[in-house]
Amino acid sequence: MLIDVGCALVSIASILFACAIEPSNAACPYGWHVEGVRPSGRYACRTNPPPAIDGRSDRGGWVDLSRDDDARQLDGIIYCTAGSHPIVVTDRVVGCTR
Repeated sequence: MLIDVGCALVSIASILFACAIEPSNAACPYGWHVEGVRPSGRYACRTNPPPAIDGRSDRGGWVDLSRDDDARQLDGIIYCTAGSHPIVVTDRVVGCTR
């Protein structure tokens, strides 16, 4: 009887630990947006670079505004189990659904 209770407690603790280290949903920081989520659960949060005032540099030459080298990206992964698959819930949140 005591062994059964101990095994049940270890099982519950294992499930809670797995939920803590393998999240089934995630949110991007405020001001960022989800770029998309793949079937594997990988997603990317991006923020756009600040808008340029005009296309000229201080030296009078033109700069290429089509480049977004200043864009930031955060990569993450969620884990969907029991037949669920990852989806974009809102512009900042990804999660799992059936």
